Amino acid sequence: MEKGLDAGVVCINTMIINKHIEEYLDYYCDFENNLPFAVLLKGKWGCGKTYFIKNYIDIKKEKKILHISLYGVDSFNGIKEKIIIELIPFVPEKYNIFASSILRNIKKIPKIRDWVPSDADELLVDIFLKKSKGCVFVFDDLERCNIEIDKLLGYINNFVEFKNQKVILVANEEDLLESKSGDKYRKIKEKLIGKEFCINPSQEEAITLFTEGVMGDDLINYSENIKKLLSKIFTQSKYDNLRLIQQALSSFEYFFKSFSSKVKENVELFEKMFYEFVVIFIEYKRGNIKSEDFFKKYPQFFKGLDDKNKDHFLDKYDEGLSHWVTCFDVNILGKILQGINLSEKENGELVGNFENLIGVNKESWQKLWHRYDHSDEDFFSNLKDVQKKWENRDYDDFYVVLHVFGIFLNFSKEGLLKKDKKDIFKEGKEYIELLIKEKKFPLKLCEQEWGFSWRKSTYGLEYFGMENEEWGKLIELINEKIKSHKEIFIKEKIKNELMPILKGEKNTEQSLDLLINYNFLHNTGNGDAYFQYFDVEEIAKILIKGRPIMLHILQKTFKDRYENLRTQINGIEQEIPFLKKLKKRLKSGIKEIEKKFENKKTPRSLMLKSFINGSIQPFIKK
Repeated sequence: MEKGLDAGVVCINTMIINKHIEEYLDYYCDFENNLPFAVLLKGKWGCGKTYFIKNYIDIKKEKKILHISLYGVDSFNGIKEKIIIELIPFVPEKYNIFASSILRNIKKIPKIRDWVPSDADELLVDIFLKKSKGCVFVFDDLERCNIEIDKLLGYINNFVEFKNQKVILVANEEDLLESKSGDKYRKIKEKLIGKEFCINPSQEEAITLFTEGVMGDDLINYSENIKKLLSKIFTQSKYDNLRLIQQALSSFEYFFKSFSSKVKENVELFEKMFYEFVVIFIEYKRGNIKSEDFFKKYPQFFKGLDDKNKDHFLDKYDEGLSHWVTCFDVNILGKILQGINLSEKENGELVGNFENLIGVNKESWQKLWHRYDHSDEDFFSNLKDVQKKWENRDYDDFYVVLHVFGIFLNFSKEGLLKKDKKDIFKEGKEYIELLIKEKKFPLKLCEQEWGFSWRKSTYGLEYFGMENEEWGKLIELINEKIKSHKEIFIKEKIKNELMPILKGEKNTEQSLDLLINYNFLHNTGNGDAYFQYFDVEEIAKILIKGRPIMLHILQKTFKDRYENLRTQINGIEQEIPFLKKLKKRLKSGIKEIEKKFENKKTPRSLMLKSFINGSIQPFIKK
């Protein structure tokens, strides 16, 4: 073992300790020191191992250090070819030309070729090593090599034990230890490796490197903001993978450069959108968010109302992010992260959302939201306009009404509006009642009981006034209206979305069983007894006269629902009256079919009997 230095594992995460490792490598790579073993640099993927060693090689140009990546290499000849390419710059040209030409022709001589090694590349490596005098071999990506680990390390050991060269190994040792060859690796490691270092990310250094290497003209003015935000995200994420941050920064710059100067120049907006983009990017790449999650009507990777007291992978970030993102439409963000081109309409929506956030050329109520960006004269002018529209009930958008209600509560509290909060609540309640009466109340809210999507913000803006008692009372009222309108909503949804699929007029990307029994109402797997709202005659017509395949699918769907899922569906017994009516109608249909064929059984009539006996009757009896 080496003299004067302790063996063991040294963990690094600061520049000072990195310097110590550089000093050790200086000592190890000095051929005056007889150290017959290899050095291992280990750490998780993306922690900066390769960056560290390449930086060291760049600094120590006077040393003959060869960096050989083993990524994807599946033969020793592949390794030798890489070694030769790395060795050539260190070999005098006359030897280089001589060795290359002699090895090409020597095997052609019958009396000589018998004593020439069959492995010409190995001979060439030996010649080059002899003439280059003392090389340090860095074998990187050890765990990504396709050669069996015991054979690979046996080959590398030849450089240490028989060729008297220095060897540095770079690897994610966890992958090696967890592989099928883990025991073989442990055994050979004891013989080959005499010193090892566990490399942890050097955060400040890496972030500075990434920002300097990636940022173009569009981001250069935000360099300090970016460094602070990346450092914050890296700490919050608790992931030791700086490459993800590098990838996120690169993706964000490509996406950011297409925006207007108004959007680009708003510092507050930039910091918010950058933070949300990078966080969601990292969690998506880590696998906590699936590709398909972005395109569901209500993305499941956010925290729902029922989960507010449960741990969630987004809880470690800024408050509120686990419930929703403010700057982005989730569907559009998913397309950006997956490299899918946005349509002209989607681009417009994206930019429009950002402009909403900064109050560019928008309505008076939005300018009130951004009141500190306008003059006092503009404030009172906008307030007068909003009050007039509120009194005249000109706002027919439910979400705008909520925003104005919250703004008024906030202004009342701050003394900017001379109106009591109780009076504001009374007016807000009357306004909601009017929207319901005029059928302008959004029935889709019935689907959103699972989470906070509309309850905290809309149009890219959080509501003002949510801390007030009056806000809570209005939300309670809205919740009651949602429950009372749920039946109307479900019937409309069945009519407009589900029935066209069952009739074959419209396609669905997911299986019918999954859609009907799990995702039709909430897309979250929640079960609701909505079959009670089916039109019996319509369903019977599909079963009796529709496509045979649909009869097969619905038979399986009904059976699963009433045999396997009945305990998971709230109030499922409320569907029994529908089932009894459907059974009666199907029996009538069977008679009609068989009467048509002289009272003979037919494949369809037998299928319908099977449907009744297997998918309806067992549940009715229970």
